[in-house]
Formats: sequence, C-alpha cells, structure tokens
Amino acid sequence: MSSDPSETAQPRFGHRHCRYCGGLTETRDPTGTHLRCTDCGRELYVNAKPCAETLIIGDRGVLLLRRTIEPFHGYWDIPGGFLEEDELPEDGARREALEEAELAVEIHGLIGMTLDDYPGEEKLTVLTISYLAEPLGEPRAGDETGEVGWFAEDAIPEKLAFGHARETIREAFALRRSHRLFGSSSG
Repeated sequence: MSSDPSETAQPRFGHRHCRYCGGLTETRDPTGTHLRCTDCGRELYVNAKPCAETLIIGDRGVLLLRRTIEPFHGYWDIPGGFLEEDELPEDGARREALEEAELAVEIHGLIGMTLDDYPGEEKLTVLTISYLAEPLGEPRAGDETGEVGWFAEDAIPEKLAFGHARETIREAFALRRSHRLFGSSSG
C-alpha cells in the first residue's frame, strides 16, 4: 500500500459505477464512502443499510431462529432484517417477526442501535435498530428459518449470527428485568 496521502481507497464493490449515468466513480475520501462520478460529476455516498429486529422475550426466554440462508447459514439469529423502502423501523421489526417466526409481537420499546458489517462480496455496513417485544402467540419456522427456539439468559447458543447479537440479547434481558419497557403486569 502506498504511503502517498493523495491516494484514496478504491470504490467498494457495487459502487464502482454511477447509479445515474453508469460512469466510473472515484473516491473523494480515504474511507471510500464519498464518491464522485467521473462522467456526470454527481456526488455519491455509501451509507449504512437500515435493518430492524425484535428481541422477543417470553416466560421461556428469548426467541432465536436458526438461519437457513447465507450469511451465517445454520447459526442462531434474532428475528429481523433489512427495511423496505419507506418502511418505518418499528413496522419493519413487526414484519420480520411475522415473516421469520410467523409471530405477531407487541413492541415495548427501543433497546438501541448498532453498526455491523454484513458479510458477503459487497461490503455492506448495516445500522440495526433493536426493539424489545413480547410474543402474541406461538412461533413457527418461516421461509428463512429452519428452527425456532427459546433460550434462557444463561443458555444463549455460541453460534450467533452477526457481531452485535450477544450484547443486544444481554441488554434485552436487563431491560426486561428492570421492567423499564414492560408494563408491571409482565412477569
């Protein structure tokens, strides 16, 4: 790698061509996230992709799903995924719980937000918005789910998909214990 400060990173996979005219892009900063089209001159940005998830906690623990797709095929995961265009995060979290666990949920509040790398050929950064929820029924495996399971706080599987999952699960149990997001009738 050159030590010349005038050199910048190459555009990331999937961002080498302008989405407006198809011209080649060049980076405008060392991180490769601020681009300019060499043909039409438009400024382009590589931004985090928004995701939403629900940490569904019931009497038997937290609900996790075993993935049947890449990335992380075979790993346990929190129900969630990419937001649709014009979809609010809380709506996306509910939709993903229905799609992946065939389960309606009652969302009690925001746990927090994390940044994670999404593995694959195209380097993606995802901004995951995590909600604490309780189940309104019994989960079943959906199209991308091989198995559903309830896990006690001290029995979380080793193989979890995505780097933020373990800490977010820990935070969800702490919030549930404190009753800060659940009503007093939840136990």
